[in-house]
Amino acid sequence: MTKFSPGDVVIVGEDTEAVIVYEYDPMPCLKCGKPNCFEWANVLGLDNGWLMHVSECDMKLSSFGEKLRRYDGKKKRWAKN
Repeated sequence: MTKFSPGDVVIVGEDTEAVIVYEYDPMPCLKCGKPNCFEWANVLGLDNGWLMHVSECDMKLSSFGEKLRRYDGKKKRWAKN
């Protein structure tokens, strides 16, 4: 199972904000080779540039991405921490 999901807002590397786009079948990470790390082929930078084949070990969830994960779409409200 991947650490991230399509729609997550992440930081790639040091400071590049991006959104993970749909991935049919994430492939194992080619950088670290850990079994629980995957590579996403399509990541859209918030500057509208595409980042190709980004490893999860190069990503972290942005603070905005953390906030989005707390939104309960079914109840249309923000979940409490």
